[in-house]
Amino acid sequence: MSQELGDELDGEEIFEELTYYDYDDAYGLDSIEDLLKLDFLSIGEVEVDKFHFGTLPIAFEFYNKFAKSQGFSARKDKNWKNSSDETYMQRFVCFRQGYRLEKWYTLPNRKREPKTETRTGCEAQFQVKFVGVTGRWHVTQFSNVHNHELLEGRLSRLLPGHRSMSKAEIPLMNNMRKSRISTSQVYALLASQSGYFDKLNYGPRDMYNQIAKARCDILEDVGRALNYLEEMAVKDKPLYRRASCDGWKVSKSLLVCDGLCREDYELFGDVVAFDATYNKNKYKCPFVVFIGVNHHNQTVVFAACIVTDETDETYIWVLQQFLEAMKGRAWCTKL
Repeated sequence: MSQELGDELDGEEIFEELTYYDYDDAYGLDSIEDLLKLDFLSIGEVEVDKFHFGTLPIAFEFYNKFAKSQGFSARKDKNWKNSSDETYMQRFVCFRQGYRLEKWYTLPNRKREPKTETRTGCEAQFQVKFVGVTGRWHVTQFSNVHNHELLEGRLSRLLPGHRSMSKAEIPLMNNMRKSRISTSQVYALLASQSGYFDKLNYGPRDMYNQIAKARCDILEDVGRALNYLEEMAVKDKPLYRRASCDGWKVSKSLLVCDGLCREDYELFGDVVAFDATYNKNKYKCPFVVFIGVNHHNQTVVFAACIVTDETDETYIWVLQQFLEAMKGRAWCTKL
């Protein structure tokens, strides 16, 4: 990137870059670990201009942590790109910069009440630019003048830009929920580990949002499951797998039975029973199993299916796919 930018610079811009060449390594930040070593409360406004960063995300994290120490939060604003569509300059601003577009809140058919106004046109900003000579991002413009009141340090942690669970707390929360510990109890336990509730950078609602976000990963899991079944089908030719999708092409149901299950049905499919288990998996989806009994009075599985709802339409699809998997042989079926 530095070479491509250097090719596009004229003499004046090269001179501008050279002024950054004599920078202080002590102010270089290249990772989150470097940021954690800083005491942002002791960083003065004049000292901010001396910092330089290895990547653009680190520059934003620096400004956001500085903003937290000051009592506000930051967000990304305008960026500038070169002919190769690469960002070479980025501006970060206070979360109260700009004004709300009232046209979205004055629609005649709007039903929801407008949210509280938070934009005040604040002009505080932090702008960085990539300097080809140094290969780093340097501060080119900084203003910490706000036209609104700043929060106390103990309250700024609750601003949207600072409310988040750490990478270590998320799996800890998931493990405790797997042990049947309620979300409110998990929140209390994490608070006790941190010192008290005011030490956490999030609230119960943020935990519920994280849980909902994890459930959205089911889409990726469905894709991985289908790919795995395709690999199994190479070794097991009779393996039957079918998935149904809704109008948004999101999988609603998945039925699977391998070659052995289909053979067992031909021999012991006189009576078939199926039942659904509930809340036994992380997706909270009913898991349907078709079972029978062999000549040793042992339970055999004919097919398995996971569904996202229990409507008539869904179960009709499940039974139709089960019948197709068994080559249309409908024995005396007991539901």
